[in-house]
Amino acid sequence: MDAELKARFDTAADPSTGQLTKQRANDFSWGFIADHFEEIDRRGNGFVSFGEVKDFMDARSPLRKKAAETVQIVE
Repeated sequence: MDAELKARFDTAADPSTGQLTKQRANDFSWGFIADHFEEIDRRGNGFVSFGEVKDFMDARSPLRKKAAETVQIVE
């Protein structure tokens, strides 16, 4: 999954900076990221890195939530 996310990011990001803007997300039909851009761009600088996009997606992952809810008791 991370490889697919990285490939999509690399396609949409500005090749000269490696950063993604809301406009480029829209231009490359990545509406989900464009719709949540302000949440992802926590610094408010108008662009995001792959790490910021990955962190956002990881936080929304149902797998992560399920893992956080799992409790293992070791005796």
